[in-house]
Amino acid sequence: MRTTWRLLTVDAPQEPALNYALDQSIAEHVGSGDVPPTVRLWQPGRCLALGRFDTKLPSFPSAVEHMKAEGFLLVRRLSGGKAVWQDAGYLNFSVMAPRERMGVPEAYRKFSAGFMAGLEALGLESAFRHVEGAFCDGPYDLAIGERKLVGTAQVQKRSYMIVHGTAMVDCDVGDMVRIVGEFYERAGDPMDLRAETMITLREALQRPVEVDEVVEGLARGYAASMGTMERDDVTDAERERARELRETVVL
Repeated sequence: MRTTWRLLTVDAPQEPALNYALDQSIAEHVGSGDVPPTVRLWQPGRCLALGRFDTKLPSFPSAVEHMKAEGFLLVRRLSGGKAVWQDAGYLNFSVMAPRERMGVPEAYRKFSAGFMAGLEALGLESAFRHVEGAFCDGPYDLAIGERKLVGTAQVQKRSYMIVHGTAMVDCDVGDMVRIVGEFYERAGDPMDLRAETMITLREALQRPVEVDEVVEGLARGYAASMGTMERDDVTDAERERARELRETVVL
């Protein structure tokens, strides 16, 4: 029997910290068995989202203070990977499931398959590829041709696992290069980010594209990949836990 998954499109783009706290809250409830495994498609809101290893950079505290003084909101996610700029025109996906016996590569392949199927439904062929010079670079970037579209990261805890990522739908890639580059320069780990290594969905499709259209395509892709998808809302308990976690997410 195939697992029934819950599909959420709940987000709070005006409260990016709450948005990221929702991911952790949902994952905790998935891990405890209170709710089914969940795919969440959400717009993040304007912030710089840092990976958990960024806190170990040599000048991390001063970099955070500088970016905050410049007016940026910084949030900390549970997963690894590098910093990602978030704003209008970006779309995040999060796949949250009970912890299974699987390695990191297998988790990426299994839980990114629905995203890749959704892109195919939009007429785009994607592949895992490490793209030098792109944001949050790693071996499980999702690329269109030789250019990066999606940055991915994951975390595996005792009771749950999350694979999530950020897709550039229709945004200014130059913002990603400038803001992420400034953070790492200040943090003591300069990066050679290059806009030409990245691509938005608008450019890949060569037409205007709305986030809602992408959400619908990805929903179909995950249904084909993971099994039955039932659209739902977060529970009251998930919302309350996210509110409790919100302050721990903000830097």
